[in-house]
Amino acid sequence: MKKILFPTDFSEIADNAFLYALKMADYLGYEIIVLHAYELPIINFDGNLAFAPEIYSSIELDTFETFRDILPKLRKVASKNKLEHIKLNHMLLHGSLIDTMKEVVKDEDVRLIVMGTSGGTDWAKRLFGSNVLDVMSDVPQNVLVIPESAKYEKISTIGFTTKFRDKDKKALKEVIRIANRLEANVKCLYVKTKMSDVSDKTIEEWREKYKAKNVQFVVMPHEDVKESIYDFMNFNHIDVLAMLSYKSNFLSDVFIKRNLTKDIVGEIQIPLLAIRSDYKE
Repeated sequence: MKKILFPTDFSEIADNAFLYALKMADYLGYEIIVLHAYELPIINFDGNLAFAPEIYSSIELDTFETFRDILPKLRKVASKNKLEHIKLNHMLLHGSLIDTMKEVVKDEDVRLIVMGTSGGTDWAKRLFGSNVLDVMSDVPQNVLVIPESAKYEKISTIGFTTKFRDKDKKALKEVIRIANRLEANVKCLYVKTKMSDVSDKTIEEWREKYKAKNVQFVVMPHEDVKESIYDFMNFNHIDVLAMLSYKSNFLSDVFIKRNLTKDIVGEIQIPLLAIRSDYKE
């Protein structure tokens, strides 16, 4: 059975993302793996190791009890949204988040990772200065990142950034597959700068190729690619923005390195779907 991997740190941010995981599992026909990874701290025992096993056992027991207590809360969210039919699998694993996620993706039929991160300006910092970017880079599966401020509403339009390269086609194929299950539209953005090497003929060929798949292509002549992405999201009512994950450095530049005002960054309230070129179909 295909699965969604949902890592949780028991925070409200993770809880907010859980509803997205449930909804995606419902539309896609997947199960959910709820994962909590924990690491034991390094403790200085001043040469006396007699208490080490007891202390570490206590930490592990506390972690287990916290994990056990959170599960009824997750089931309650599912029941409240009439999604109690979604099968939840629970995993409590010792190790780093990245290593345990890679292990689960390898051993289980995981087709999507859903995880939350904080919102607003802090969302940008957390997204590109925390585990999320590491997951995008190191865990071999697509990641749907849910900002804290995003409250689930039906996904009607998925945006996808493209440069009309061949490597974009596989990612677009996955976006279209997900959109079809969600009964959503797909709008692709290409920002045409003075340095653009994409011909009008290529653009028209793509439009013709995907016309029957309910895909629209928006070409924005502009020198500021990053600002164009914001405009594209706002003016086209994009509910989820999809990008190839090899552009993670570009994403970091979009959301952090620019000298943006709080108001502009605060508008980034939609989920981000990072698609790997080597994702498992």
